[in-house]
Amino acid sequence: MMRGRIALMTAILALVSLAILGPALLVSAEGNVKDVRLHIKGPNVLGQDKMGSYDITLMDPIDRNWQYEVYVDARNITGASPLNIEPITGNLTGENKTFSADITATSSVGEMMMVINVSSPSGTLWYVREFDITVVEPIVISADIFNSGEVAIRNATIEFYIDDIFLSTNTLASLEPGASTTLSSYWVSDEIKGGWHTSKVVVDVNNDGIIDPSIGDIEINNKFYVEGSNVSATIYIMIGLIALMVGMMLINRQLKGKKK
Repeated sequence: MMRGRIALMTAILALVSLAILGPALLVSAEGNVKDVRLHIKGPNVLGQDKMGSYDITLMDPIDRNWQYEVYVDARNITGASPLNIEPITGNLTGENKTFSADITATSSVGEMMMVINVSSPSGTLWYVREFDITVVEPIVISADIFNSGEVAIRNATIEFYIDDIFLSTNTLASLEPGASTTLSSYWVSDEIKGGWHTSKVVVDVNNDGIIDPSIGDIEINNKFYVEGSNVSATIYIMIGLIALMVGMMLINRQLKGKKK
């Protein structure tokens, strides 16, 4: 069976990086119009230099047209975007009051703010909403994947978990025999607790949603220790490298089966 000829060596390396974690800031708003509100859906914690997507809806009981601008403000704005010198801008109508904004976090840990200015076309009415975002240094989970078989890997699904909580999924579009690649995911939170945590990387070679080691699928589990808590600095710890070689064992098993 062709799937069984795929050999993977998967290694997971979890890095716990130095991160100063602080409480989320309060949200504030002001303006000379009192009957509108902005509903913001998106993360209030971002990793350094990482992007977050936000869906924003203006709630206006009166069918009015508005214009908006979105930008980032922080004590140190290095790495952040968009800035107030070149904000995200657009128009809202009575039929379309929802828009999206992609925000990139600062390069340094700490607190930053997404500012949303909404005003009438004439400029006589205005409303400002400030959405506070905590920027932390992420914990990085990396999977180094090596194809030591004779068949290329196509569209394998890689899933990342921390403490059995799903982080993200990635697709390995192609990996030729003898080639290797590294895929990563990030854990960002302002409530990381001290103590032991578990990490898991799942490699679904044929992307069927079922983890079957007999065809080369792999699940790697590991532990890492975080010293401190969400109110103190997290100590830099490197966890040992874990490597599993399954391909040759599977091929030998299949060859023995054919001889019987």
